[in-house]
Amino acid sequence: MNEFSAFDHDRFLPGGQHRPSPFAAIPWRAKLMTLALMSSDFLAVVTAYFLSRMVWLSPWLDGIRLRPVEDLIYDNASPFLLLGGGMGLILLLSFGWLGMYKRGVSILNVEEDVMLIKGLALNITISMAMSFLMRDLPMPRIALILSAIIMAPLIIIGRRFIRAFGNWLLSAGVGAQPVIIYGAGETGRQLASRIMSNSQLGLTPVGFIDNHADEMEGWVNFGPGNKYRLPVLGAFSQFVSSAESTGAKYLFISIPRLRTGHLLEVQALCRKVGVACFYVPHFSLGPFRRWGLTFIADVPLAYEKVVTTQLSHHLIKRTSDACLSIAALILLGPLMLLIAGLIKIFSPGPVIFQQDRIGRYGRTFRIYKFRTMDVKAPVYADKPSPGSPQVFTLGRILRKTSLDELPQLWNVLKGDMSLVGPRPDMPYIVEQYSPSQRERLLALPGMTGLWQVSADRNHPIHENIDYDLYYIYNQSLLLDFVILFRTIFCLFSGH
Repeated sequence: MNEFSAFDHDRFLPGGQHRPSPFAAIPWRAKLMTLALMSSDFLAVVTAYFLSRMVWLSPWLDGIRLRPVEDLIYDNASPFLLLGGGMGLILLLSFGWLGMYKRGVSILNVEEDVMLIKGLALNITISMAMSFLMRDLPMPRIALILSAIIMAPLIIIGRRFIRAFGNWLLSAGVGAQPVIIYGAGETGRQLASRIMSNSQLGLTPVGFIDNHADEMEGWVNFGPGNKYRLPVLGAFSQFVSSAESTGAKYLFISIPRLRTGHLLEVQALCRKVGVACFYVPHFSLGPFRRWGLTFIADVPLAYEKVVTTQLSHHLIKRTSDACLSIAALILLGPLMLLIAGLIKIFSPGPVIFQQDRIGRYGRTFRIYKFRTMDVKAPVYADKPSPGSPQVFTLGRILRKTSLDELPQLWNVLKGDMSLVGPRPDMPYIVEQYSPSQRERLLALPGMTGLWQVSADRNHPIHENIDYDLYYIYNQSLLLDFVILFRTIFCLFSGH
């Protein structure tokens, strides 16, 4: 029985059971991707053990080793490679148990990163336990620790390369499956946007069919900033000819309150012409992100998600926010003082810009930033254009590098904000929020979040609530760690 949500495949079921995405595209591509990931992970582990031997025997560690190199029995690399091979097999089993080789999609694919951290932690735990249980281990325990340190980046780099290469092949049309979307309304456009932004699905929308096609102008613009565009292929009566001309393998029905009789007719026609049919269910009580899907035997059940986090999560998150903000303020203090001095030189006026923002549960607080605009600029206004004369020269550099956000570490220390969370909006924008947008206020606002590390960060925050809603309904310390890591990567890569 197939299931689909326009926002989320809800791959993780109660009890930790992992449900893979039903869209395998074409079998050979999905199997090839799985084989490539498994090979990359295995080679990363073996390489890590081999490199750990080289590091351990290098002259740099002469002061750490208790015996000189010539007295050691590690001159032969074979034991290291054999142990690396064994630990590689254990890693494949643990990754497989966690569902790391099953096809699935989440926003920005962050679920894979979270599961990767769990898998690496499990593998390191197993290897350390073995080092204490096995007395005749063919390598010292310190070298074992070194291999674990080397292993993590090698696995991450290997997986990133394979995913990027696979996405490049899909963008070139290799292995991508054409898709027709029935219904060009809001639901259909949201569905098309999710497919277009998740190329790893292996699906390529080729157009819409809609029974009101004669009222449309032949094309539909959609997505953040209307950055995507698809043709209207005609009414449903033209579905068969459209499927034949485009080679479509899937039909996604995205019409709310579709009559049951018509749905059965569409499904029968799809079976007849050999096209897989999926139906976006209609939820009248809120956005798709609030709903999950589970099964009792073979009976599907939709359930409404509730934003609940344990007290321990709040305590650990608050403690980590306080500790990390204090450490960052100490380490970055000299840089912040330098920036303050330069602002005084480039633009007379206060160094810190203050503004009211709306935080968790609608509470108003004062947010702090380094001032990047002329003192005569309005306090509350939309984001200035890149070439706006209101932004002085140093301000442009601070905005581009996000260094203007550093004073918000004080907001984090005070408890107004967290390091990770939805970005806080200005009061006049929050007053115009829709009910679904107000769900952003269920979490403590953050300095960074999924939206900031996405390709849609140049569009208004409140127009991209899917990133924030995903975070709110899936909060965890591991997810925070993944977002922080991606933020650092974006800063250093200049994205």
